[in-house]
Amino acid sequence: MTETTIALVVALAGGAGAFLGASVTTLFNVRTQDKTHRREQLSRDAETLGPIREYLEIIINPKRLAINAPVNDQDVQALYEKFLGQRDHHLAAVNVMAAGHPDPAVRSTAKEFGTELYNAGHSAGWILRDALREGRLYNAANEDHQNALELLDKLYKFTTAYGDK
Repeated sequence: MTETTIALVVALAGGAGAFLGASVTTLFNVRTQDKTHRREQLSRDAETLGPIREYLEIIINPKRLAINAPVNDQDVQALYEKFLGQRDHHLAAVNVMAAGHPDPAVRSTAKEFGTELYNAGHSAGWILRDALREGRLYNAANEDHQNALELLDKLYKFTTAYGDK
């Protein structure tokens, strides 16, 4: 082998090594950025979904409402308006998730959950009014509530799976 050939082989090997090193570094950086982005998304999802769980399990839980229902129409109306305001606030956050989440499974489930969240909040008001009268709407309100909780659990699962990828 001549010196020129050796120099050419060394240069090619050096170039290939540099190219490979740069490729590996780039892939590592892209993967790290993707992981960071997913963890940030998971944090945003938790900020959205956490308060909604409290709203569903504590604030508008039909069992709690049936036990603690106000005894006059004015208090019922005030509580109902409070429920609707909270529901609409949470619904706006869920609609943002449904419109712009990077994971299509989360978007789809969030859209479906928005409907159930609306129904559960609306039914909570009706169960309050009904508690003053005959108590017939409890089963329907409880069903809406359970449907919303099931979809919330599904959203938790999808958002966590997305964040863990």
